[in-house]
Order: sequence, then structure tokens, then C-alpha cells
Amino acid sequence: TTLIRALKPNEVYETIRARICRLWTNNDLSTGRLISLDCVLVDEEEYFLPDTIFYYPHLIPNIINKITIPHLYLQHEAIQGSIRARDSDTIYQKIQLGNIYDISNFFVTENEPTNKVVPHIAMLQFVRATVFAPVTEEAPPIPYHRFYFIEFDQLQHKIQSTEILS
Repeated sequence: TTLIRALKPNEVYETIRARICRLWTNNDLSTGRLISLDCVLVDEEEYFLPDTIFYYPHLIPNIINKITIPHLYLQHEAIQGSIRARDSDTIYQKIQLGNIYDISNFFVTENEPTNKVVPHIAMLQFVRATVFAPVTEEAPPIPYHRFYFIEFDQLQHKIQSTEILS
């Protein structure tokens, strides 16, 4: 089984094990026509973020404005998966939000340069032949969500950007 962090565009991988933590439809805004069914997958690998800086200007104004906490938060890697409209009904019947699957027969492509939902360099393309085998044994501790926190002073830039949407 390959970990999400190791996935690279245009490479071939046999299987990944991941939880589907978000699932949504992508529709054309003008016609309402389904373009794709998309999801965010999270795996079991934990890693520490580098030193994390938290800003607390309200605690003691003008005296303490930031606190650096080394290696405080464990994170899990996430990747976006996409299913074209023509395959979405078939695949939607195979999957359920929140479940963990061993997934095989998928393509790894480059993530879109804009409108990403996660910052991974790759994204997964699922087709009718993609196998979603439910994990029935004791499931690894895979979280139901993955968040990408940013510094407070980066919020304004984030609002104006279409690079990463989450």
C-alpha cells in the first residue's frame, strides 16, 4: 500500500488505503450539468508540522505577539480524487463518505494549478474500473477531517487567491 504523501503525478501505484472524508458534486454554474464527483482522501500516516507559530496579540498587546510551539500538531496527508460525470453513478454506488477503502486501478495526475482543495502536487482520477475495497478488519486511526491552517496575516491574501480553496 502506498501512502498519499508518496504519490506523484504520472506514476503507477497498485493500492492506497484512505478514508473518504469529503464528497461533493462539481456542477457547471450556468447549466447545472454535472461535471464531476469529487472527494478528499486522508490516509493513516501521521507526521509533525514544523515549528508552528501562533499569534496571540490579544493576550498582552504590544508585548507578546507570537508563540512558537515546536512539533505540536500531528497531521495526516490528504489528496483530492475526481470522477468524471460519465463514471460518477457507477462509482457513487461503490463508496460512502467516512468509510476506509483499499483503492486500486486509479490514475495519478497533476493537481490543477488553481482551485485546488488540498495542496498536494497530485490528484487521483477514478474510473469505472477503479476498485474500492472496504477495509473490514480493525481500521487504522485515520481521521475524518484534514485541515490546512494558515497564519492570521495570510488571511487577506487567501481571500483573493484561487490557488488553494480550502
